[in-house]
Amino acid sequence: PVYFSDVLVADILISFSGVFTSVCVQLMRAADVPHAKYAPFITSIPYLIRLKQCLCDYYAQQHPHNSKLINALKYASSIPVIFLGHHTKPNSSAQVFHGITQGDLVWQLWLFSAIFNSAFAFAWDLIMDWGLVQTDATETTTRMRLRKDLYFSDPLYYIAAVGVNGSLRLLKIGSHVYHVHPICVDVAEIVRRWIWVVFRFENEWLKR
Repeated sequence: PVYFSDVLVADILISFSGVFTSVCVQLMRAADVPHAKYAPFITSIPYLIRLKQCLCDYYAQQHPHNSKLINALKYASSIPVIFLGHHTKPNSSAQVFHGITQGDLVWQLWLFSAIFNSAFAFAWDLIMDWGLVQTDATETTTRMRLRKDLYFSDPLYYIAAVGVNGSLRLLKIGSHVYHVHPICVDVAEIVRRWIWVVFRFENEWLKR
């Protein structure tokens, strides 16, 4: 079985993947080693670790649940974003928009995969990792609402966390369209992850 602590560490490593990649690239550059083509492979390592955990968890269960495979798909969908994104570093916003609108296949594939992956991961955070969304089904309607059991008494904490999570995910996509310094993107992702950790712990605590 894959323990919760292992999952948590692997997810945190994902958010630090940009930092690890930058450090490795700088070390290779200092050693005069060709480095450009290795960056996406380094970035992918934490995602592949997490993907392997999901598959191990699925096959280790006596009655496997499809949610493990869906979670594995979420991490697998990150790989095209990483490799396509490596080839879409903008020189200027004008060139980026020109590439997207004038039929540049790489840009269009990257944009589609980035939006799909971010929306997928955002929904997974809310529904599965944080367990914030509950549904009330009747014969005629299905209504979604915030779950009843909350550690923090004020629901605004949860609304703010959802807003920050979504905004920082959009920033990551936007960094390929506008000039955003990589350090700002990495710091924003680390902040997003630590907010995620708080509510992930809360959900795990409530389930136990």
